[in-house]
Amino acid sequence: MIVKELGYNGSFGILYDYLNRDADLTFEDSFTLFHNLGSATNRNAVLARFIQNDSLRSRVRTRARHIVLSFSPKDSEAITPQVLFSLCQHFIKLRAPEALFYGRAHYDKEHLHVHLMCSNNVLGLDKSISTSLSQFMQIRKDLEVYQREMHPQLEHSFAYTKERTRELQPFEKTAQPSLKNEAISLLEELANQAQSMDDFYQLIEQHPDAELYSAYNKINGIIFKQQKKFRFKRAIPDRYAALERIQRIHQELHQNLSSGHDLTDSFSL
Repeated sequence: MIVKELGYNGSFGILYDYLNRDADLTFEDSFTLFHNLGSATNRNAVLARFIQNDSLRSRVRTRARHIVLSFSPKDSEAITPQVLFSLCQHFIKLRAPEALFYGRAHYDKEHLHVHLMCSNNVLGLDKSISTSLSQFMQIRKDLEVYQREMHPQLEHSFAYTKERTRELQPFEKTAQPSLKNEAISLLEELANQAQSMDDFYQLIEQHPDAELYSAYNKINGIIFKQQKKFRFKRAIPDRYAALERIQRIHQELHQNLSSGHDLTDSFSL
């Protein structure tokens, strides 16, 4: 499973509504997760909990974390609400068990994924849940170890601990060292580090062996070691799809903020 996390500074109401607007209502009456929210189960109660807890935050600018857990479409039939709950609960245990979480499952274009809204301070305290990049990368690996042990049927959704010789669909690595293997490994590494598409492009631009290339005014891939082009959608299809999804989500959330919707974080019964 691919895990991405971004800071969020907008209204809790906008993020809550996004999580619910595109939630999959056919997925066994939908999947909803509550953590450290007490008896809050509806929109107003959940928002009230997040807003009240956020009022205690003073040292950190970021209000919340928007986290997305993405699965391979090949594993869709093996994923149940119970599996999602197990994986989400373990992620929370690893990432920030004392924070507030609200989550919903989305299912678009055959890619099942879970969105989590997480408070940026622990319950009842002005204490940040910030973590370093190296710590976050270890959390993702530890979560995948748990996934392998408890839910091995999700065999296509291993992203951070799979063997380097494993086939990467639809662009397969060769058994022997090659330019293609090097390029795919580099793109995997940079995509794992990136929390957004802009991060990904910036990491590529900073790498001495990679250069972005465009076609029809769109960035399509890299030129590796000034020798060969590699398209993102073929070299790292799942990781690139996850980054594209994050990009679309935050563009839409930014548009909602710019339009002035729900900027005061108010809500009504």
